[in-house]
Amino acid sequence: MIFAKTVEKIQSPQSGRKIKSVSRPNIDDMVKKEENMAANEKNTKYGRVVNVCTSPAKGTAKRPVQQITLVAGFGIEGDAHAGKWHRQVSLLAKESHATMLAKGASVTHGDFGENIVTEGINLVQLPVGSLLKLGGSVIGRVTQIGKKCHAHCQIFHTVGDCIMPREGIFIEILQGGTLTENDAIEIDYQSH
Repeated sequence: MIFAKTVEKIQSPQSGRKIKSVSRPNIDDMVKKEENMAANEKNTKYGRVVNVCTSPAKGTAKRPVQQITLVAGFGIEGDAHAGKWHRQVSLLAKESHATMLAKGASVTHGDFGENIVTEGINLVQLPVGSLLKLGGSVIGRVTQIGKKCHAHCQIFHTVGDCIMPREGIFIEILQGGTLTENDAIEIDYQSH
């Protein structure tokens, strides 16, 4: 507890009796909390790729694949969302999947149309413009947080809800390369 009470027995100058003194913050606990907060901030800067997924058509679930090739200014080779626009690649956190599983949905990675499933990063807290280093060479820039769902797609009809509009993010690819599960992710918050 940060402001744990420290109780001291002191002698009252008027009566000479021993009394309990005033509470004050425990400095050691305050320092420890600051150190933990700094460590947590640092930890949220790093994550990992849990799965990579593609699909040949828009509005459909994507399926996990061994590896994806990302092309600068285009997106993922062979994926329906690739092209010269701002939503080249979609990301969704494994933690978002866990929320849906807890609600009883029978979902797997790719069911919400996400290309990259991440772990350890709070995606929706990333500012637009943040840079992500994915794996050994891929660099993407966050272009959009969430999206409008104008008509319920196949994903919504199959699962009963779609979390991509609330919890997914989109990036454009600035530098290409390959990506596979367990590749590292690093966030550069200073880039925006």
